[in-house]
Amino acid sequence: MDPEIGRSIVDLKMVRDITVDDGSVYVKIALTVAHCPLAKTLQTDVENAVRKLDAVKSVKVETTTMSRKELDELKLQLQARTSQSTPSRKGPIGPGIERLEKRGVRSIIAIISGKGGVGKSFVTSTLASELKRRGYEVGVLDADLTGPSIAKVLGVSGKPHKDPQGGIVPLTTKTGIKVMSINLVLEDPSMPVVWRGPIVNSVIRQLYWDVDWGDLHYLLVDLPPGCVTSDTVVYANSHPIQVDQLKPGDRVYSLDASISESERYPNVLNATVSPKTVLSVIPQGEANVFELSTRTRRIRATYNHPVLSLEKRRPVGSRNYHYRLIWKRLVELKRGDIIAVIKKLPQVGPFTFSLPTIPSRRAEDPAVPSQMTEDFSRVVGYFLGDGFVRFNRDTRIYQVMFAEPRGGKHRENYIDLLKKVFPGATIYENTQQFGVLSRRVAELFRELGLDRHALEKRVPSWVFELPESQKLAFLQGYCDADGYRRSAEPLFRRAGWMVFESPNRGLIEDIRTLAISIGMRVTNLNSRTRNLSPPSGGRYLTTFWGFECNCNSRSSRYGASMIRGNGHHAVGQGLVNEFLGFERVAKVAPMGRQRVYDVEVEDNQNFIADGIIVHNTSDAPLTVFQSLPLDGVIVVSSPQDLASMIVSKAVNMAKKMGVPIFGLVENLSYLKCPGCGEKVNLFGEPKGEKFALTLGVPFLGAIPLDPAIAQLSDQGRIEEYSSSIIVDIADELRTRAARQVEQLTQGLPIAWSIDPVQ
Repeated sequence: MDPEIGRSIVDLKMVRDITVDDGSVYVKIALTVAHCPLAKTLQTDVENAVRKLDAVKSVKVETTTMSRKELDELKLQLQARTSQSTPSRKGPIGPGIERLEKRGVRSIIAIISGKGGVGKSFVTSTLASELKRRGYEVGVLDADLTGPSIAKVLGVSGKPHKDPQGGIVPLTTKTGIKVMSINLVLEDPSMPVVWRGPIVNSVIRQLYWDVDWGDLHYLLVDLPPGCVTSDTVVYANSHPIQVDQLKPGDRVYSLDASISESERYPNVLNATVSPKTVLSVIPQGEANVFELSTRTRRIRATYNHPVLSLEKRRPVGSRNYHYRLIWKRLVELKRGDIIAVIKKLPQVGPFTFSLPTIPSRRAEDPAVPSQMTEDFSRVVGYFLGDGFVRFNRDTRIYQVMFAEPRGGKHRENYIDLLKKVFPGATIYENTQQFGVLSRRVAELFRELGLDRHALEKRVPSWVFELPESQKLAFLQGYCDADGYRRSAEPLFRRAGWMVFESPNRGLIEDIRTLAISIGMRVTNLNSRTRNLSPPSGGRYLTTFWGFECNCNSRSSRYGASMIRGNGHHAVGQGLVNEFLGFERVAKVAPMGRQRVYDVEVEDNQNFIADGIIVHNTSDAPLTVFQSLPLDGVIVVSSPQDLASMIVSKAVNMAKKMGVPIFGLVENLSYLKCPGCGEKVNLFGEPKGEKFALTLGVPFLGAIPLDPAIAQLSDQGRIEEYSSSIIVDIADELRTRAARQVEQLTQGLPIAWSIDPVQ
């Protein structure tokens, strides 16, 4: 059998001569390519097979190469057999995704790490170079759209052109490696990726399918990570937290949803929101990010981060539209598309919040509540806007004060509330302020985390654990301090809209998240610059942040009105849910480079970020796994503990998608001292081999840190680099690819472009 093609060498007409003389057997075999890397394997297999025959004393096997005419005939023969016996790989693989065909590519291998900075592009380019040196036809697809580097490393530049059939012709390196990268089609490679023309929606799929790769032995696909920005607010541990402060073990809200058909409605939405455990939080460095905004929600993420969307279709012969939930990458969304948003979070117990116990020091100390009440919650909200604590043991000044002048709209109401919440308290008043003079009350406010500077205040985490009625009271109290209520206007605005504004952006974002958590309608955050004249004199400019929300508009039909179809039951109550709503995309815009993080969550594989449901990670690896007919993946790691954790994620993703794992490569494993030859572990003890054993995947090799690599990469001359370790990894890759590849999926297992010996 041919070790790569998987068919009998007799059927392939590779056997040219057989001579038998007194037990000595001579066999001549015609190879499909000159200097075939598996020639020795083929010779050994033939020798072993012939020696098993009776009366055979010795065996000699020689090789030659097919002519161009013979190669063409063999190509037609293989294509004809394949079209009859091998089913197409094209077919449904996931929701809305079809697997593309191989066409003229023998083996498609993805290089994945899950984390930037481990040298994935270096491994891809050096393996491609080594395979090319052995006579193979090789292509490299750079699927890292946020940070493409393959073209620079391999020294290619310029713009690809189209052939007469409309296919994009990839650029080639000095040695003949075919290269396609997104920055080769951009007018300005340094700009954020906003493309048009041939690369429109499914970018990775088109980079593969629209490119005329010709006939290849190997196509190596360099995959990117993908993530959300560091300031993304995740609903975790019952309170909002920025993603860069999230850690494994935290609990975040995750969605489990589906749309099905019932006897009453053609579209029935079932959705639940529940806390799930964070498995990993992985910093991915900086990347180009985009901002996706709807009328009331906004999120920043890399182009390839999946967002839960709504798609409609009308079955043949049906009057009604059918809707389904589907993951779409951020870059695939356009103005008017419908995405899913969280309109409310579930109430997680306990339903009463016990306050810290503050002992009484004197008989005249006022009473303090032991549990949170609506009245006290409103006082705390009001304090967060206009309050402050004076606590000085030296001067024995202990005050909880509120800065509203005499005659203010809410002053008398809150004086009455303070007397009600703290019976027996001494209320102090002057023309500009009022408050409680009590060490016990001041200590309570400090214990609750409320004693902070105005621009450092945040909504305490315990507020997010309060019952809905107390959360609403808190918001109303804050509105009394740092906001106002709009009056109703017929046909324009219903009653109940509250407007919040503050120079403390972090605080106003917390207030907005709290409003969303109880199902209030909110607007997006906006800003304006105000010219202030404080009582102390002078004038200065500052930026105020604000939003609006409606405490009377907590409708269960949020977003359902935009989903229509034919028939009086097309929408009805079927798509109404307590937690999940829908909004149309208003804009997707580039926002430059920012620090980004990848988050992995158990079970549902999604989490809620800034009120929008996003998938665990970038959809780029998922798109490649689902769309391209991969024969296997190589996982790249480094000695760092964090990299090892991320490798586990990459391996699990490959296993889940049923893609064979050829093995693990540990890059940056050590530095070999040029003077004494001693190995120096710059990034910790090498653990690639041990870790591969733990994961149950082959260990392909450990690549040392070599100063020559950086120099050659910067100069676009990485093809000149070679080492015995790269050679060994390429050999192992070749062998595993030959075992794994389908039985001649497209009938093109060899490099037809190599000139054979005539």
